Amino acid sequence: RSKSKHPNVVYFNVARARGDCVSMSLAYGGVPFTNESYNTYFNVGDGAWPEVKGTEQVPFSQLPILDCGNGKIIAQTAAISKYAAQVGGFYPVDEAEAARCDMMFEAGQEIAGVGGTINFKAGDEFNTAVNTFMETFPAKLANIAGQFGEGPFFCSRARPSHGDFN
Repeated sequence: RSKSKHPNVVYFNVARARGDCVSMSLAYGGVPFTNESYNTYFNVGDGAWPEVKGTEQVPFSQLPILDCGNGKIIAQTAAISKYAAQVGGFYPVDEAEAARCDMMFEAGQEIAGVGGTINFKAGDEFNTAVNTFMETFPAKLANIAGQFGEGPFFCSRARPSHGDFN
C-alpha cells in the first residue's frame, strides 16, 4: 500500500472513468492527492485484480477506492466524491442545496453507468443495449440540462459541486 499522507485515488491503470470525477473534485478543491493504479498501490502484477478485490482494503470488491492518507479507506464513487467536495471546501452547508448537488451527481452516475453495461456486450446483445440506451438518453439529458438554472453550474450555483465533475 501507498505511504502517502495525501489522499490517493486508486483505480485501474487502463482507464480513469469513475475515478476521474474524484480526481477533478480534489484538484478543484486544491487538495494534494495522487492517482495510482491498483497494481502500484497493492504492489501486485497485472492480472492480480481477482485476488486484490477480495481484500478488506477493497470493501465492495470494486474500484475506485480512496486512501484518505490517514489509514482510512473510502469506497463507492458517490461517497468518495462527496468526501472530496467536503475536504475541498465546496460541498454545500445548506442541506437542501447539498441534496440537490447529490441529485446531480446521481443523475450523472445513471448515464455513466451505461458504459460498463454496453462495453462488455457483443453482437445482438450489444446492439440491443445501445438501442435501449439511445431511446432513453435524450429525455435523461434534457432533465439534466434543465438543472442549470441561472448559474453556470448545475442547480444555479456560482461554483461547481461534485455533481458538476461527474
